[in-house]
Amino acid sequence: HPSSNIKSVAIVNEESARPDKTKKQCYESALEEKMTRMALKAEFDRQCSSCKLADGGAGRRSSSSSNSSSKLVILDSMNYIKGNRYEL
Repeated sequence: HPSSNIKSVAIVNEESARPDKTKKQCYESALEEKMTRMALKAEFDRQCSSCKLADGGAGRRSSSSSNSSSKLVILDSMNYIKGNRYEL
């Protein structure tokens, strides 16, 4: 089963994307929310990029499951903004 290939899990949330802020502070104003969403996306992209680098690059394709990504990235955040959900 493909899930048996997962060797590590990264959880991206407000606490990991903006460690200097509480969850309440992350959403206390429109500007803070925008900064939080940008930080979440950047951290998610960073985690996904590290998966690609570990696999030998984003353009590399192989039919062997041993070369597929072994890292699961979970983005755990509020997702009430439809555009944000589709972008990710």
